[in-house]
Amino acid sequence: MAHAVPGQELVLVGRHHFSTYALVFRLEETTPGRTRLRAETRARFPGPGGALYRLLVISSGAHALLTGRLLAAVRRRAEPVR
Repeated sequence: MAHAVPGQELVLVGRHHFSTYALVFRLEETTPGRTRLRAETRARFPGPGGALYRLLVISSGAHALLTGRLLAAVRRRAEPVR
């Protein structure tokens, strides 16, 4: 973890052979009792290996799909059972 502001923001950082990245989660109260979660990703992809990795993961749309699934899973767990 790189940074956290309880109830507002969580920033996670990491790296692997092909990239360095940060995942930023922001919480925003929309109405009383309702909160919006936003996810932002930042990454660097150095060198030829990074460029290929970016092409395969980011440009293919796989990253957006997986991020959407992550947010949907958080939503399912956060919503009260009706």
